[in-house]
Amino acid sequence: MTDNPFENIKPILEKLPIGFALNTIDDGITRYVNEKFHEIYGWPEEDLATVDMFFENVFPDPVYREKFKAEVFADMESGDPDRMIWEDMPITTKSGEQRFATAYNITLIEQNLMISTVQDTTVRKSAEDELKQHKERLEDLVEKRTRELEERNKELERMNDLFVGREFRMKELRDRVKELKLKIQPP
Repeated sequence: MTDNPFENIKPILEKLPIGFALNTIDDGITRYVNEKFHEIYGWPEEDLATVDMFFENVFPDPVYREKFKAEVFADMESGDPDRMIWEDMPITTKSGEQRFATAYNITLIEQNLMISTVQDTTVRKSAEDELKQHKERLEDLVEKRTRELEERNKELERMNDLFVGREFRMKELRDRVKELKLKIQPP
């Protein structure tokens, strides 16, 4: 056992199925990152040495990065733990691959520490997006088919009206023919 309790839990942190990082708040320096954190974000340790480097690399679009960074810092300053969850963040790996991640952070202001955890949600998010697309396509098909059926029903009603009208006219004509026959040839 060492005098530093953090050193005792490092082996456990390395085996976690989630990414884990420890940063100091005042200087934004990354003090510890487990391998899963690097695996999920897709960046080596030297590219995530500070919070600023993390934001710069993981969120390459400067407009999105500044917006998201402002949101994160506002959430941290709020002190509200419920605001320390960012779900399905679009991230970019060093190779340029687009992924999604959900981060849960805990601020320990008194210790000047930010604990960051992350899970890769790419597979779930992709499946949800695909399901949403299928649902939208299905809804479009149902809507199209409904319009087609409504048009066919209108055409059938029109044809029915024509046939019924024709039958009435034929009956009227037969009745009229009978009347004329009676006039021409009385019984």
